Amino acid sequence: MIKFTMGGALQKQLDRIAQVRSELPGIVEDALDASGRAMVQDLASSAPRSGSTGGSAPEGDASGPLAESFQTSVEDSTLTVKTTQPTKLGYVTQGTGLYGPYHQRIYPKVKKALYWPGADHPVPSVAGQEPNDFVSPITDVAGKAINEAVSEAILEQLQSIGE
Repeated sequence: MIKFTMGGALQKQLDRIAQVRSELPGIVEDALDASGRAMVQDLASSAPRSGSTGGSAPEGDASGPLAESFQTSVEDSTLTVKTTQPTKLGYVTQGTGLYGPYHQRIYPKVKKALYWPGADHPVPSVAGQEPNDFVSPITDVAGKAINEAVSEAILEQLQSIGE
C-alpha cells in the first residue's frame, strides 16, 4: 500500500486559496464602488447646466442641479447608480414639448402665459427642449470599464495564489 499525505507546501497553497476565496467578494465590491464613483463623476460632468428657472422641482424629485443628483451604492456585488431627480432626468434625456414624447407645445396650466427669470416677456407657449441623452454614452463606456476593473481585481487576487 502506498499513502500520500499533503505536505506543508500543499496545505499552505490550499490555505491561500481559501483566503483568496473569502476576500473576493470584498475585492469585487471595492472595484464596483470605485467604478460607480467614477461613473457618477462622469455623469455629473456631462449633465447639462442651465440657469434656474425659478420654478420648483417636478413632483417626486429633489431640488437642485441635475449634475448633483447622481448617487451610487454597492450591495451584494451589485452596483446601482441612480438619481434623486428621475423626472428631471427624463425631461432632459427624452426632451419636452414638441421634441418630447407627446410632440406638443407647452402651454400654461394655471396662468395665461409662461414666464421665467431671464425671459423678455411672458409667452403663451414654448416649443420645449430637444432631448440630450448624455447618459447612454457614459453608461456604455462605464459598463466596459466596470467589467475590466472587476476582472483585473480578481486576476490580481488569483495571481497572488502563486506567490
